[in-house]
Amino acid sequence: MSDLAGGWSQIVWYVLLSAVLGLCSVVFLLVKIEPRRRRPWRERWRATTPEEKWYQNSRAVVLEEMAKRDLVDQLDISTMIGMPLGTWQELDGPPARH
Repeated sequence: MSDLAGGWSQIVWYVLLSAVLGLCSVVFLLVKIEPRRRRPWRERWRATTPEEKWYQNSRAVVLEEMAKRDLVDQLDISTMIGMPLGTWQELDGPPARH
């Protein structure tokens, strides 16, 4: 009987350890995740056309050049990479009226 009880106590310790590690992982991901604009669900699962891939590659080259010239910082780059095509102007906010 004591063998069986010892086996159960080990399982309980493994379950508790797994729960604590899982909770730590969730907290780490919530703290470490970068804020960025999310694409709508339909766009996430939609197939990318060759033209869109070309545009994305072109954008990456432009961002690389802008980073070399210190026009954008790393946070901007990570945000801009994930943005859908044609949405960079949203980063500047609404246009100023004169």
